[in-house]
Amino acid sequence: MEKRRRVASGSQAAGISKVVIGQLDPHAVVAGKGRAYLVAHGVEVITGCLEDQVGQLNPHYDCFYTQQRPWVTLKTAMTLDGKINDESSTRTMISNHESYVDSQRLRTQYHALLIGERTLEIDDPQLTVRLTAMAHPPVRLVLLNTSAVAQRKQLLTDTAETWLLCRHASATDAQLNELAHVHVSVADWTPAKVRMLCVEQGWQSLLVEGGAHIQAQFIEEGLVDEWISYMSPTLLGGTALPAAFSHQATVHQLQFDALQLTRLGADIRIRALRKVDA
Repeated sequence: MEKRRRVASGSQAAGISKVVIGQLDPHAVVAGKGRAYLVAHGVEVITGCLEDQVGQLNPHYDCFYTQQRPWVTLKTAMTLDGKINDESSTRTMISNHESYVDSQRLRTQYHALLIGERTLEIDDPQLTVRLTAMAHPPVRLVLLNTSAVAQRKQLLTDTAETWLLCRHASATDAQLNELAHVHVSVADWTPAKVRMLCVEQGWQSLLVEGGAHIQAQFIEEGLVDEWISYMSPTLLGGTALPAAFSHQATVHQLQFDALQLTRLGADIRIRALRKVDA
């Protein structure tokens, strides 16, 4: 708020007589205060110029403060036939290096990252941003049956904030909670409850990186704003695991538009936004 007051008073001191504002800050604490200051001191203010385009510059922030919820993006790497892993319990490498670099940049734009138990067991990911130093890296969230699954995994070997969202209590809960960067929370976790946790913690954006079952649940509950997929020119076929698949989740069709295609070497990055009226 103080920063906005300095900008407003600085504009007046510089002799600026007219200010054009694309969008008023949706945060309730500051919304309209800078504009009111300028108007009160004789500066002509025009608001709403290119408002839709300006709103696209920071959709995560806007969503959080206008709809009181985080922006949710599902991200996956898949083959041409929509598969994300073969039928084995080992990780299938699909994307190329260019896609890896782009996905690392993508992580820097989110407050929280989410994976499930199968992804933790098979991929054992660090869930970190390794190409860019960040003062406040994304918080890591993992949906688990019990916290015991997380023991001896890579995401417990550093100090990045980590939340283990468990459906059942375990003897390992107390031990893991003693780690300064780890929070073990036991509840009947659903996508809606994860989203509410984001609201409570002030996390404006959530990147759901896997696995297929969790992403299917987010789709079933209609809690998706954006889809990003890195598609590799390969096929797996057979019984390989498809993206956003679950025997438990029911079919729920979501409509997307604003499709963007980006070439990343031999891979293609597909980005789509949820239809506003969907």
